[in-house]
Amino acid sequence: MIMSTPQIGPSAIGTDAEAPSISVAPPPNAQSLTGVVPLHAEAMDDVGVLKIVWLIDGAPASVVRRAPYDFSWNTATAGLGSHTIEARAFDAAGNAASSGTIDVKYWRAENW
Repeated sequence: MIMSTPQIGPSAIGTDAEAPSISVAPPPNAQSLTGVVPLHAEAMDDVGVLKIVWLIDGAPASVVRRAPYDFSWNTATAGLGSHTIEARAFDAAGNAASSGTIDVKYWRAENW
């Protein structure tokens, strides 16, 4: 009797050629953000999502390794004006996908 053993480890991961899928809903009032803004991403992968990297203006701002893939962005860490939000999903094989960028504006009431 011949028994086969399922592949585990790097050789199994290496056969994963499919990138994860990821989506991010724009925050409410995206054109007039202030304070701490809750962000949420939905991500799926045929093998498993390893991590989500949140980017503000293209720079990493947070890494989330488990669902829910949430990030609370403190807008006080950014300058006033226009910014972009993006989330990138990665799987263990190194495949990646981007949510695309969301254009937002940060403002403070005392500046208007």
